[in-house]
Amino acid sequence: MMMVRPRQRRAKMVPMTVCRQKRLALKMTQQKLAQLAGVPQPYVSNIELRRPFVSDYDLAAVAKALGIKDPQELMKEVVL
Repeated sequence: MMMVRPRQRRAKMVPMTVCRQKRLALKMTQQKLAQLAGVPQPYVSNIELRRPFVSDYDLAAVAKALGIKDPQELMKEVVL
């Protein structure tokens, strides 16, 4: 009888954005950050994935919750 190895799933590499880096440094979940900013959790995910589905108002709320002055900084990719 031949043994078949189960397929190993590769984790997707998510580019590290300033938003994600800051959130992780503060040991905060997306849900907690969303609550602090007063936005739905998927909005935080969209910012971290650099998707353009977030209004400037919501982007500013998340930036404020993280203590970042320029909301556009949130979506910048961090070079590791």
